[in-house]
Amino acid sequence: MINKQFARDVPSLLQLNGVPCPGENDEDKIRFAYEAIVKAVDGNTEKAQRITLVANQNLGVHMYEQLVRAYANQPDLAVMQEGEHHLDIKTTRRGIIVVFDALFRLQPMDSTEMGKGDIVRGLSRVDFVKKAFSVSFTKPKSR
Repeated sequence: MINKQFARDVPSLLQLNGVPCPGENDEDKIRFAYEAIVKAVDGNTEKAQRITLVANQNLGVHMYEQLVRAYANQPDLAVMQEGEHHLDIKTTRRGIIVVFDALFRLQPMDSTEMGKGDIVRGLSRVDFVKKAFSVSFTKPKSR
């Protein structure tokens, strides 16, 4: 059984080893992604279910919330989602690593123009082999 959030995110966000899932329609892409995960965990559907519970846009939401907290002491900035993001499930011989990669903009509150402000890249990494989770951000850069 594939959870709904994972199924919703596969067609628009998910990549497997850096490549979008193949398929003629969303169902094909979802099936391909899930089967690749099951194969990567040696057929263990219970592990595959746990991975699909984590491998979704909630990683990006968590990253956004952390960035908002990091800039909370700067009320003149708003953290904006830049619209460039993806979720990559990396299948290795050791197991699975899930990486959510997203761009955010630090929008000055006094700017009348959208698209002003520095860019911050965020990475959330869930390593199911090492049972580790990390979030990192680049320093703000002008685009």
